[in-house]
Amino acid sequence: MRKNLHYFQTESESVAYAFAAITSDTMANRHLIGLVTDAQEQALLTELDARGVRYWKDEIPFGGLHDKRSRIFIFGCDIHRVADLLEKIRKMATAELTNTYRLDGCSRLLNPFQIL
Repeated sequence: MRKNLHYFQTESESVAYAFAAITSDTMANRHLIGLVTDAQEQALLTELDARGVRYWKDEIPFGGLHDKRSRIFIFGCDIHRVADLLEKIRKMATAELTNTYRLDGCSRLLNPFQIL
């Protein structure tokens, strides 16, 4: 796909064009804060509502058609308003992965995020 360059006579025209392009991109200002099950989703959404944080969500198949996960996104600078919540989510996810990826009879984990 070929993209044409845009040329502008003034700086204000170029700024207006850039602003429109950035604000119309629906994924440019979203932050994924959770990939959650139905049981976890309601607690997370209740907490976001209590904090007055706008969010958007969708569902994707995770482990097959009958194992769906909800992706929860928040917008823009609201990511800073939920820093403590992100830490709680990270700890819960780590605990879940620890239980999921533990080898039988072995203390070594098969957690793929362990390398990070």
